[in-house]
Amino acid sequence: MLGRVLTLLILTFTFASMGKASSASEKALALVKMNAYQDGPNCFNTSLLSLGYTHTQIYASATEVEYYLKYHCQEVSLNLNKLEPSSLLTYSEDGLLIHTAVAINTNEILEKNSLYGSKHKEVFGDPAPGKYLLHSVKKSIFFSQLGKKENARAKAYRCEPSAQVLARQTEFESDDSIRRLKEFLTSLGELQKIQNKTELTKKMNAQLLQKFKSLRISEALESSSPSAQKELYRLSLAESLAYQWNLLNCSDAYAKYDECYAPEMQLSIDTLEAFYPQIFRLREKLQP
Repeated sequence: MLGRVLTLLILTFTFASMGKASSASEKALALVKMNAYQDGPNCFNTSLLSLGYTHTQIYASATEVEYYLKYHCQEVSLNLNKLEPSSLLTYSEDGLLIHTAVAINTNEILEKNSLYGSKHKEVFGDPAPGKYLLHSVKKSIFFSQLGKKENARAKAYRCEPSAQVLARQTEFESDDSIRRLKEFLTSLGELQKIQNKTELTKKMNAQLLQKFKSLRISEALESSSPSAQKELYRLSLAESLAYQWNLLNCSDAYAKYDECYAPEMQLSIDTLEAFYPQIFRLREKLQP
């Protein structure tokens, strides 16, 4: 790959300990010392990590963020000149959620520009692939577009404390099908930290596929409950894990997406492709 070099080792870090931090600012200070090597962890995941709603560094879908906005956050007035600390900021274009960030204080936010990892030296549109950025909201490549793009909109949300949100997650995960989805997603989060391509391929084709079968992930997605909130949580987990899985199947999505699927990943690719229709059916059921 032209201009590609392997940069920045992922720092050893335990998200369990980060989850004990008492504020978004403390979590942000921990995150900016890290980076994401593989493609996957994105702005949505960065915001959820900052709020303490997850401890897993992984791709997060827009559905996952929308789940939290719907059930755990309340919209408040947005003033970019004086942010509400710990508030969740959203950026959309034409009504489509594109980006999120968390206000660390009245001026600064924590964000990640894209889903690309530090294995890329540079990515068009992201001057800092893989990095978590703590800076003034006015330096954001997204929120700086407000007033420049007619279709750009931003909102602010005050969200529930992480202890309250995690308690609800624990309640949902008492359902074994939800617990299995969460365990599989966490496994993908561990795999995205691997930098050696040979090791990653080996674990994807052996460890991950075995876990997919042993945890009966297809069956877990077919389960259902009368709770609309619980089912949206199920869908959010499924979409996030599927996207991260797809990115791990692909050696370099940025450079050559149509050619990135190596033959040695074919079994993993086929398994994921067979899983997609289940996600589509659940999405249609919840969002007709």
